[in-house]
Amino acid sequence: MIKYLTLNEILAAHIKVMEEFDDIDQAGVYPERLKSAILRPQAEYLGQELFPTIWDKAGALTQSIIQDHVFNNGNKRTAFACLWLFLKRNGYPLKMSNNDVVDMMVAFTTEDRFKGDNGAKEIGKFIEDIVKSSF
Repeated sequence: MIKYLTLNEILAAHIKVMEEFDDIDQAGVYPERLKSAILRPQAEYLGQELFPTIWDKAGALTQSIIQDHVFNNGNKRTAFACLWLFLKRNGYPLKMSNNDVVDMMVAFTTEDRFKGDNGAKEIGKFIEDIVKSSF
């Protein structure tokens, strides 16, 4: 069974990230966007999961936080913190260098393959490859 992040956990991750980077004065959330990001990995249509794998779900959460600008600032940093926590909680530790994390999160923001309807699944595939290569 998939263990999803809660509203409070995502907000706590955002506050922690903003404090660590001394940007707490820029912390803030768009509540409706956050609710949407939290629920998106669990979305169904006609009884079928839109994001059936752990990787698809991770991609959906990450894409939603980054591309929907859930927070006033720190979206990429918070998205990574949530991605890391989501995967760890579900038994998939994510091991990457800081430089690789930055490159990955910028790619998720800027590269066309990670945008739009298929973007979440593309992000998921990318994450899956990283996790599986570290085993």
